Amino acid sequence: MKNMQRLGTVFLIVVTILLSACQATPSEEFITQKDTERMIEQAIPTQSGTAVNDLGIPEQNVTFETTDTSGNVQIHVDVNVFVPSESYLPVARISMRDFTKQDVETLYNALCSDAVPVSDDSGFPKRYYQKQIDKLMQMRETGNLDKYDTVEEIDVAIAELIDQMNQAPETATAIEPRFEFTAYDDGASDINLFCVRNDSMVSRLIVFNASDGVGGGYAEYIRDIQQTAAFSRLVSAGTGVASAFAETLGPEFIQPKISLQQAKGMAEELIANLGLADFACTGERLMPLNNPHIEIGDEDGSGLYEFMFTRSINGVGITYTNDDMTSTPDNADSVAKPVRYEKIRVFVDDEGVFAVRWNGPCSAEEIVSEETTLLSFTDIMSCFEKMIAVKNEGIVSWDGSPVKKEIDVTKITLGLMRVVEKDNYETAVIVPVWDFFGTEARQDSTTVSGMDGYESLLTISAIDGSVIDRSLGY
Repeated sequence: MKNMQRLGTVFLIVVTILLSACQATPSEEFITQKDTERMIEQAIPTQSGTAVNDLGIPEQNVTFETTDTSGNVQIHVDVNVFVPSESYLPVARISMRDFTKQDVETLYNALCSDAVPVSDDSGFPKRYYQKQIDKLMQMRETGNLDKYDTVEEIDVAIAELIDQMNQAPETATAIEPRFEFTAYDDGASDINLFCVRNDSMVSRLIVFNASDGVGGGYAEYIRDIQQTAAFSRLVSAGTGVASAFAETLGPEFIQPKISLQQAKGMAEELIANLGLADFACTGERLMPLNNPHIEIGDEDGSGLYEFMFTRSINGVGITYTNDDMTSTPDNADSVAKPVRYEKIRVFVDDEGVFAVRWNGPCSAEEIVSEETTLLSFTDIMSCFEKMIAVKNEGIVSWDGSPVKKEIDVTKITLGLMRVVEKDNYETAVIVPVWDFFGTEARQDSTTVSGMDGYESLLTISAIDGSVIDRSLGY
């Protein structure tokens, strides 16, 4: 036990330096400077840490109003506070890893066992091409050209598909799937696997391991590759999903016929089949599956459910946010390389699992502290009240004129987050944090960000009150 405490002490020195270093510089200093020894004593207790029930969290809504110094940014808070059911929060270490051959085989068996494995385009049956031809013909008739500039371009595409269909087999011929990665000169590697359903729908599983320092790997499954364009905008960028979610609030959005609980059961069954017992569902929402540039039929405006799974440590889940990947700061003294946040997003429609996106696989290394000492909720709120205004002051439009902004905090959550270590790309630290979720409405924009509920306006370390930049990961 003493050895573990000693290891935790050394480890928290690094964490303390990082969390303090990333702290924004406000116009007035409001966080008391702490020496390293006192910080370590606060984070790694000699007897027991701070129980969640002892943080002084009010049972009623937290309410207050504030503004920045210019008066252009108004902040409103009137929300409940959400905390884990566990009594204590841990500090842990994880390591980034590549997807393995076994990962690919497990994913394939869980997602594609009911389909016919095929090689590539040469194994796609005639009905697959016929569906695309019918779609393009309908686009041609309605004038919805989508990515095509002219009708002549669509005609060329139709002719090419007809040629492919004429050479295609009537039915899919099964092959033995190969779970070997193709390696590239830059150190990256990938696997592309295809399978056919009902001789008309082609599914794809792609698993990608990035070269060192490019951001970690991902695995992506989609049940119908003809829906790739519509689906890709839901996963193309972390914050991009928020704008897509806004479409679910419109009158044209088509709700899934199955219930939320039915869909969630399917997603949880998939996670169980993947053997990921240490992952928990930490988010859920409706999402649109449509191409916003083309309106052909009801099937193009159908909705689906999304369920977000993150790693759970000692029963406490890593908080899900729309932040997808850390970025390298634009300076030579960057403390870390970019890497994807570990998360699994499962999309379910009336037919079952439609798509899966697994980012940044990791391995659990050790629990540094099972019972971390945390600041009181009053101290955290004091930090938030000052820093939310500082973070948002001085907002200007493209022409340099001041912009008025209204911020509504919709949820306050205590959970875990991964932060990077200086000069260490192999491992990262999981620490307790407070996230303040909400919406932002700018005077110079018609878009309100954060309506899906997963845009963190501010992330604060629950250990020392320092502000963590999720876009940098520290």
